[in-house]
Amino acid sequence: MRTIFASIAISLLSVMSLSARDLVEECEDIRDVNTVSINQSMLKLVSFPDKGSNPIDLDALSSRLDKVQIINADEEVTSAAVRNIVKRYLDSQPRFERTMKMKDGDESIQMYMRRHSDNKNEFVVLVEDAPDITVVVLIGSITMDELANVTDL
Repeated sequence: MRTIFASIAISLLSVMSLSARDLVEECEDIRDVNTVSINQSMLKLVSFPDKGSNPIDLDALSSRLDKVQIINADEEVTSAAVRNIVKRYLDSQPRFERTMKMKDGDESIQMYMRRHSDNKNEFVVLVEDAPDITVVVLIGSITMDELANVTDL
């Protein structure tokens, strides 16, 4: 009986600790995992080149983003570790909704979304092409349509 309670307590603590830290912080401690985290202050300094016929004003989109995070691993062991952390993150409360899944040969792309209480959206794009895994997290007042137009999904 004690082991059941201990298991439940450990599970709750791991979910709580994951939600207290962001995804990049969880992955940056893994050897050979590359991480990038760009906050709103830096995004305001970025100037995107004119893409001509692109229907989305990338400068306007970047000003509505609060955070961009990128995680990449290209070895089987590190990719598996990142995949496990991302799965726990996606299963945390409030849960993410899978909004898109695409498979092309060995490559798989999935997009998840959850709404925050402050009218912000969080998107997690997971790109897997074994053994590589790339995770992109976008948080801000952007919509699914705007994101789809920028990424050509």
